[in-house]
Amino acid sequence: METSIASSPSIGKEEVFNPTYESNVHFDWGLEGCAMEMEVDKEEGAMDNVVSEPRSQQQEGDTSTFGSYVGPAATNPTPTLYDYTEHFTTDKVFSSEKELVEWTRCTGKRYGFVIIIKASEKFIKNRKPRMRFSCERSGKYRKFVKKSLGEEVAVKKRATRSTGTKKIECPFLLKGVKGNDGWTVSVHNGTHNHPPAVYLEGHSYPGRLLADQTAMLVDLSVSMVKPKQILSQLKGNDPSNVTTFKHVYNARHKYRVIEKAGRTQMQHLMTQLQHFSYVNWDRSDKDRNVTDLFWAPPCAGEMLRAFPRVLMMDCTYKTNRYRFPLLQIVGVTCTELTFNVAFAFIECEKEENYTWVLEKLKGMMDTDTLPVVIVTDRELALMNAIRSVFPHATNLLCRFHISKNVLAKCRKMFDDKTWEEFS
Repeated sequence: METSIASSPSIGKEEVFNPTYESNVHFDWGLEGCAMEMEVDKEEGAMDNVVSEPRSQQQEGDTSTFGSYVGPAATNPTPTLYDYTEHFTTDKVFSSEKELVEWTRCTGKRYGFVIIIKASEKFIKNRKPRMRFSCERSGKYRKFVKKSLGEEVAVKKRATRSTGTKKIECPFLLKGVKGNDGWTVSVHNGTHNHPPAVYLEGHSYPGRLLADQTAMLVDLSVSMVKPKQILSQLKGNDPSNVTTFKHVYNARHKYRVIEKAGRTQMQHLMTQLQHFSYVNWDRSDKDRNVTDLFWAPPCAGEMLRAFPRVLMMDCTYKTNRYRFPLLQIVGVTCTELTFNVAFAFIECEKEENYTWVLEKLKGMMDTDTLPVVIVTDRELALMNAIRSVFPHATNLLCRFHISKNVLAKCRKMFDDKTWEEFS
């Protein structure tokens, strides 16, 4: 196998010439040596020993593997070797294993490569602890076929399926050994058989969240911050961060699984209500399935006793996987500000369910501080329940819902021009 070696880029701006592929490749590292710009002139020559996937087969905007072979797990065409020995050669002695790993990965990231731990030998008797680092594209694809009884046809079908892989047997290899003074690293093979990645987005290792980043993500998730804003915060704190939405969603899911500790959604909700001292009641059917759940914040009782005169009630939907309507009860202060009094998941919008919720609400209030005015939409079941539980309260219809009904019912009485003026 004939191969050609292309020099690796140095700090600054240097032109790299590949003798077997007449193209000019420019690397501009900037201030931190992390920005890389590749300009390829394909007017002359042919790609003889650097094979890239056609642009039509790549996802638009994905250049993380541009210029290298990614496709079916087959023999890679004759590669061009890129020598980076001088960039990974150092006399530095690292005080800890963590410092060695961090230096190795940061150096690889600076030049567009992802360096991973290939092997770690720490607890072998009569032998110094040592580590081996390789490129993420080292090794080759190994096909695993799970065999079990009754799956002969399915196994045969999976075995003949065409499989893609990023592994192209990259020969790059570093060796780290722990001595008396600390860890040292040596270059066993400093060449790569693929060009550096233009962008590291989409690579699994560089996108991993660090411990402090994961802690920040959990804090923001608990505060109901959206994943889009969490990702923006991560990239704002670290401009070189290549985390994607997938990493954010996976970290949030992992935190929720750990937090639930094997409990179901309803069990976890009940545990959290008790943990934060919420006032809560629930009732179940004969199969012990929760049908209605009422809860109120710890401070709601004091606010309700201070401002009990006006309450507003309305249901909202699509708030949970069980499709239970969520009834929200809101109070109004003397300064015309609103506060949450209570919430309730109800099985259905029937008078019986509303009556149960209102009776629990009444149990939170003193007999001499009952509501005077209750504002709702035209939900007849809720209006009947209010008349039963709070007979002395005046039930008013919400002006917002009245306006929506007027616009919905009166549209056919106007022509287009008059309707625009009216609405």
